[in-house]
Amino acid sequence: TLLARDRAAGAREIERAAEAGGGAGAQADVIVMDDGLQNPQLAKDLTLAVVDGSRGLGNGRVMPAGPLRAPLAFQLGLIDAIVVNAPSSIVGSAVYDWLMQRFKGPILRCATVVAGDAEWLQGRRVVAWAGIGAPQRFFALLRSLGAAVVETVAFGDHQRLVETDARRLLAAAGQRRAVLVSTTKDMARLKGATGVLADLAAATRMLPIGLQFPAPDAERLAALIAGVLRARPG
Repeated sequence: TLLARDRAAGAREIERAAEAGGGAGAQADVIVMDDGLQNPQLAKDLTLAVVDGSRGLGNGRVMPAGPLRAPLAFQLGLIDAIVVNAPSSIVGSAVYDWLMQRFKGPILRCATVVAGDAEWLQGRRVVAWAGIGAPQRFFALLRSLGAAVVETVAFGDHQRLVETDARRLLAAAGQRRAVLVSTTKDMARLKGATGVLADLAAATRMLPIGLQFPAPDAERLAALIAGVLRARPG
């Protein structure tokens, strides 16, 4: 994994490390970039856009009037396929139908699922916290798994927690006689923490999640990736 504000510089560093046989790009022959759809610095071989099947695209306007970073027509011209993430099949849903009318490429379906054992949540009193793009989706998932979610705390996406936040969460769990539960992404941000933030990490249970595609859509996604790999020079 390599972090770089400058996307082109990051890709060059991965290539350099791959050629040198060490570092972040050791033995890498594919770069998977998170975000950066509108960034023109890199020529992308395959571009996927993920759409929340529940929220859709909001009012369809560009920030600050709406949630989009660029006009929708422009963004649709940049992508090869759309992945609609919904809690259940979205065929026939408003979001799916709306996209079908505006995008001629593949529109794939998936759902968020638990990647591991979740039986320990049954009837367990939980204080759930998350700082992701859609924390309410995570909270709803916990409830669907049988957890008694007694309190939820939502932070901003990518928000860095401070000691005050940690004390608040630990106090809430103690007062509610509940276990703290969060996401893999949030727990990764606490890696290497010290003091009360380390106490928060130790007291929080993580619920790993993943995406599950119906077989036809999984096959289409695999075919898209395989086609790009076959077309690569060398």
